[in-house]
Amino acid sequence: MAFTVAKAMRLDLLEDIRNAVEKAISEGTTFYQFKKDLTPILKKKGWWGIGHEKDPLTGEMKKVQLGSNRRLEIIFDTNLKTAHAFGRWERYQRVKKQRPYIRYVAVNDESTRPQHKAWHGLVLDIDDKFWDTHFPPNGWFCRCNTQQLSERDLIRYGYKLSKTPKVEMRDYINNRTGEITKVPKGIDAGFCL
Repeated sequence: MAFTVAKAMRLDLLEDIRNAVEKAISEGTTFYQFKKDLTPILKKKGWWGIGHEKDPLTGEMKKVQLGSNRRLEIIFDTNLKTAHAFGRWERYQRVKKQRPYIRYVAVNDESTRPQHKAWHGLVLDIDDKFWDTHFPPNGWFCRCNTQQLSERDLIRYGYKLSKTPKVEMRDYINNRTGEITKVPKGIDAGFCL
């Protein structure tokens, strides 16, 4: 597939970040260790703090935020959650004959997005088209998850199959290019296919 980090245009930087992400996934690295290992490398290569880069759209030199603790946290969180979701999806597919249903599970606290709260408890067939666009994570720092269920699980927990929700679309305007695309409501741009 592809690996990209905003404003990291050099291949060596992308490789360093990707290697750190892959290590975090394979070794179960904490964010603290990820940051501790990667920050000195990025600083040495000049990809830290405020810098000046050429705007690819206008050709102008602009002041930009390069590496920071917050950016590393976003990189770490997003990549680990999407890698785990991919693995979960593959596992679900392997056993879908025995466990043909998926339940959407939101954290349901004050930080949970309203739309994600609305999906909490939704139980659909694994092959329902809803999962093509709504299999979590569904945004930056999304904490939602899924649970795979069998027929027996539905009975045991008292869950009922849900009606597939209507997927409402919204306009997403790219602030850099002005391009308008449609994305499902409740899903951050970049998290849907």
